Amino acid sequence: SAPSGAPQNVREVEVTSTSITIQWDQVPCIEQNSEITGYIVRYSSSTGETQMSPVQNSQMFTASGLTPNTAYSFQVAAVNSDNETGTYSSPLQVETNTPATPTDGGG
Repeated sequence: SAPSGAPQNVREVEVTSTSITIQWDQVPCIEQNSEITGYIVRYSSSTGETQMSPVQNSQMFTASGLTPNTAYSFQVAAVNSDNETGTYSSPLQVETNTPATPTDGGG
């Protein structure tokens, strides 16, 4: 059966104007239900489509090609050896930075 718990302590570790890196802790053993083989990261901005990215052999994910100065919501779910996806974590809101240099090509 699917993992009954979500990955714990989803948090941001690095933020730039166009990328956000998040990290998380594994699902508690008692809630895994079978061996965890990977994760799915689901993220979206308030205006954009939801993107889903599989993550294997890692508890870290970098979303790149993002829009500067925009809030994104991240959720992580575990996938187990039965290929079943568990519960998504609570949304983590992260905002990309404002670019440090003007993007008008001047200079």
